[in-house]
Amino acid sequence: MSTRNPRIKTPITVVAAGLLILILVYVVRQTVSSRNNAPQLTNSSILKDRPIPFRQIQFLNESDGWGITNHALWTTNDGGGSWRQVRISPVAMSILGEREADLAQMQFIDRLVGWLLEDNYLLSTSDGGATWHRQDFDRAILRAFRFTDSKNGWAVGALRQDGGENQAVIFNTIDGGGTWSRIFANDDDGSWGITNIWPVTTENIWAIGDLTVHSSDGGKTWESRVLPEGSYGTPSLIRFADSSIGWVLGNQGENFLITTDGGTKWEVRPCPPGGFTDLIFKDALEGWGVAGGLYHTVDGGDHWTRIGADKIRAIQYLREQGKLFAVSSTVVVMSTK
Repeated sequence: MSTRNPRIKTPITVVAAGLLILILVYVVRQTVSSRNNAPQLTNSSILKDRPIPFRQIQFLNESDGWGITNHALWTTNDGGGSWRQVRISPVAMSILGEREADLAQMQFIDRLVGWLLEDNYLLSTSDGGATWHRQDFDRAILRAFRFTDSKNGWAVGALRQDGGENQAVIFNTIDGGGTWSRIFANDDDGSWGITNIWPVTTENIWAIGDLTVHSSDGGKTWESRVLPEGSYGTPSLIRFADSSIGWVLGNQGENFLITTDGGTKWEVRPCPPGGFTDLIFKDALEGWGVAGGLYHTVDGGDHWTRIGADKIRAIQYLREQGKLFAVSSTVVVMSTK
């Protein structure tokens, strides 16, 4: 008849058990303290082999996405688990000598059709970035662009004048960038011109910068709009979630602007310290902003709560899927409701 030796609790076993309990208590406390009615974040893809310092991301769905760094365009088809470099900026000449061209903005309509703002040139592709075609704008300094579909797009910036001053300008294309028409140029000189544009629809268009203008007839006529004063500097980014809810960021960020009536009235709301570099609203109450880290609001931007400790660079919200993508220099994280 065999007997079983009783287990003897050694000092090492007791210490290990104690450490495990402390770790579990810490994890529970961290989880509870970080909730604050915010969506939970999960690391969906860690770039283990090579950290990529993205400055902008765009996901078409939960799998297919694009990202740009200062000098390269990347793509993923597994939700950010792995990335493939599509384009490296060519070497450009400047008064300081040779340098790589800067990538300022990108937009893709699908896996094949997209555009890239590289230095002062707008590039287009119809084969997923295998080949690119340059679209020139005579004497124009491009700041931003936006397409509503594969055909209709707008580009904004400043037009160089003979006297050395710049004139705010808006261009429009109806053939995917094959040809561009100038549809707005202001009479007053401005140093930066128009810095950003957002077509809510092909008829309802907002543009901001040294001045704010709005068109309700597809750019045939433009109306000057006056935004409320506040500590946000020169307006530099405008977005709309739908025909009613929109927001504006400035280049100096103690505050931002929000509208819930299509731009008839704009209200000043606070930013976290340092100001937002990116901002998205799901509806009139819930939104996310990037101010070093990721912040969340459920009261229209009156109060903000930081989510996690990661340093976030850019965000994107997929409205149909109800998913938020955020990117830091080493990890893409996804938030689900």
